[in-house]
Amino acid sequence: MSATGEARKKAQKASVEKPLTAAATPPHPAKSAAAQSVLALPIDIQVRQWLADAPLRVTTARTSVLKLMAKASDWLTHNDIEAQMPAGIDRVTLYRTLDALAEAGLLARSVGADRVGRYSLAVGGYHRNHAHFHCDQCGGVFCLPMPTPQETSVPGGFSVQSVELSVRGQCNRCLTGAA
Repeated sequence: MSATGEARKKAQKASVEKPLTAAATPPHPAKSAAAQSVLALPIDIQVRQWLADAPLRVTTARTSVLKLMAKASDWLTHNDIEAQMPAGIDRVTLYRTLDALAEAGLLARSVGADRVGRYSLAVGGYHRNHAHFHCDQCGGVFCLPMPTPQETSVPGGFSVQSVELSVRGQCNRCLTGAA
């Protein structure tokens, strides 16, 4: 692997481990007050409830992913998730599981300039009401304290399902060379 490739991998790992700053980002869903009340139930029961509310079938892959995401403190890539899955959950099953959970609104999916999908827990609508910053260098995704526009003007005959606001550039870690 080239030196640039190694630097990018190191920066991606660092971006998964820590947010920009605590003051600059809203709480991650697993740490927010609303999520703490939702997570007050034992995780096995809570995951089953999320799937029933979606409504999605309860499978080993879905429950494993949701349990992992409920504990995660930041966005995870497919590879991050795959490395922590129990034996018997293959790559294709994991891709389909992530797609199904994202479509059901249980996970948020974000694809950066590096074309790598990153996932975060999105139960209760988390990730729908604020913007995200995508670092084009390390691939990190950071929640921003700016709300997404709730009302949008669209031509007649159009229907808005959701609004996402993404800001792209370089994070402070990449700009200062701390990565």
